Amino acid sequence: MATQQGANATITDGEREEVDATNASGRQPVVFVHGLWLLASSWDRWADVFRDAGFATLQPGWREVAETALEFVRRFVPAGEGPNGRVPSSERSGC
Repeated sequence: MATQQGANATITDGEREEVDATNASGRQPVVFVHGLWLLASSWDRWADVFRDAGFATLQPGWREVAETALEFVRRFVPAGEGPNGRVPSSERSGC
């Protein structure tokens, strides 16, 4: 993952492309920021609402963690230790 460093931040090439595309759109940007234990996809429904209303939306995620909740569980939750033990080993491909 290539990064570019500024005065106070590091940004990946993919993030830079998202920002550039948003700026080039000419639409008012809205940035959805999630907290701990959530993923950028937590904002998908709201992002759709704002895009439909004419805004450009950004949903930055946790770098190198996971794009989806299922991917997060498969990578970081030990088999059988999910909510109510509902993460069977057979669902955990690649772990």
